[in-house]
Order: sequence, then C-alpha cells, then structure tokens
Amino acid sequence: MHQGSITPKTLAWIGSLALPLAGFLALPARAADVPDDQQVTKLLSETKTMAFQLKEDAGFMETFTRTNVSWESQAVAINQIKDHVNALRKQETKLKEAKGGASPWQKAAIDKIGPFLDELEGYTMAIIASLTT
Repeated sequence: MHQGSITPKTLAWIGSLALPLAGFLALPARAADVPDDQQVTKLLSETKTMAFQLKEDAGFMETFTRTNVSWESQAVAINQIKDHVNALRKQETKLKEAKGGASPWQKAAIDKIGPFLDELEGYTMAIIASLTT
C-alpha cells in the first residue's frame, strides 16, 4: 500500500487558516452600549488559544517535509490535528449555546467560526485520506 505524504503547501494552508481564526477573535469591534458577555469572552479566548495550537501543529508537521519521517508518524500528527479540530467544533457548540447574551462583535465572531472549521475539517480529512491510500 502506497502512503501519501504531507507537502509544505498543505501545512501552510492549515497554519494560514488557523491564524485568521485566532486573529478575528482578537479584534473586537465593540458597541459602547452593549456590554460583552463574560462567558462568551472566556470561550472566545479559549477558542483563540485552540486556533494557535492548530497553527503550532502545522508548524511541527512542516518539519516532516524536511526530514525522513515515517508515514505512521505523519498519521499520528494528522490525527492530533483532527483531535484539535474536533475540540474546536465542540467549542463552537458552546459558543453557539452562549450566543444569546453575547455583544454584537461577539455574535459576529461566533458566526465566523463555523465556516473556518468546515474548511479546516474537510482539508484535515483529505490529508488523512491521502496518508492511507
């Protein structure tokens, strides 16, 4: 069975997707008359940390492209990314549940997370499939 490999382009894409996710969570456009919900603030902060973790995962995996790493090691790393994407998906659910009390900028941030995760999740699954074909 031939095992695929992870390219620098693939890893750059994962890292570049995680970075905007973290970035838009860091730039609130607050309305003066609507206070931020503290629970949502905490969840968004956790989400930002998780997005940076994904970027670090991609950076670590990028080293695989410069070294002779087994496909098994690549698969372990990809599964770690998959686990981090799944954790972000659970975080998104928590954010959606808390959205009712969120300020306008917090609601906007919550609404942007889903499309990022959809794309990241799809790409992660494609990478995993390429490792097993």
